[in-house]
Amino acid sequence: MTYCIHKIKDFCQVGDGAHASIKREDLGIMYLTTKNFKSRGLDLSTLDYISRSSYEKHFKASKSAITTPCANDVLLGIIGSIGVPYLVKEGETFGILSSVAILRPQQGLDAKFLFYFMRSSIFQQSVDAIKSGAAQGFLSLEMIRNLPLIGPEETVQQQIAEILSACDDLIEINNQRIATLEQLAQQIYKEWFVRMRFPGWENTPFLHGIPIEWEVRKLSSVLVRKNFGKTYKPKEVFQEGQVVVIDQTQGEYLGFHNSQPEHKATIDEPIILFGDHTCKIRIMINDFSLAENIIPFTSKEISEFFVFHLIDSLVETTEYKRHWSELTSKSVFRWADNGTIL
Repeated sequence: MTYCIHKIKDFCQVGDGAHASIKREDLGIMYLTTKNFKSRGLDLSTLDYISRSSYEKHFKASKSAITTPCANDVLLGIIGSIGVPYLVKEGETFGILSSVAILRPQQGLDAKFLFYFMRSSIFQQSVDAIKSGAAQGFLSLEMIRNLPLIGPEETVQQQIAEILSACDDLIEINNQRIATLEQLAQQIYKEWFVRMRFPGWENTPFLHGIPIEWEVRKLSSVLVRKNFGKTYKPKEVFQEGQVVVIDQTQGEYLGFHNSQPEHKATIDEPIILFGDHTCKIRIMINDFSLAENIIPFTSKEISEFFVFHLIDSLVETTEYKRHWSELTSKSVFRWADNGTIL
């Protein structure tokens, strides 16, 4: 199989969004800016909208320039969250700000292959090597046009893209299944240890609303905090790599790196993570590293999987401050028989 090295401009038209201030609306056409491009992909949780009339005024089709994306275009953050790609799907309509670039594949380049190539460490390292800017990095359209594009002939591109797309679909299905199982586990926990309808509860003597054989313990006596190790910043991670980096946002991860993991976790020896500012809770069974302000810990005498459900949503973010001390000051039940903590 022969791989050829080209430049983006050899197989793509490159444009960007509106260079004007457009009034935002409560509803209307989705309007993407650099804030929607995170290291893990497109984030629509803080989406802006513009009116249909503004969209038609600022994003008219042009033969000389690309100003609005269409299906199979690849969008690229070029200010702030640089180098994060998104493949536009059929039926999606976006207006975009000039902080977002549009790459439109031409004959000889498969759109899905371009998207996956732009997620690769090869492309991301090329972006890191050329981006500039003092306060925040940026890519000019000319920089993008001269970025490398490496790939085989188009038929092989399509085969590669279909395999990777199928893997992404499988990951999404598995994520949905995991979310369903987590909801089921949370409901079982609430039924047993919040509503107190655990197996055999009908024949269990209670005192002050809890079984008489239970006692109350502070979480500080249950949890064992671990060292952070090296922490990673957004500019130090890639879209793909060997070791996942977990941050404290509500997303799955910050990115990846290719050095040794700072923490080793298994199904038998899991590690729980707590976002000190955001109160994000996650349990890890694979090796990982951390971004800033996320605390790794285990527990004494008790399964980390039970602790995970015990403390999930126990504290919530009310303001931007540290919450670890608040979490560890909380009281939990302890089963007195044989010294086993619940």
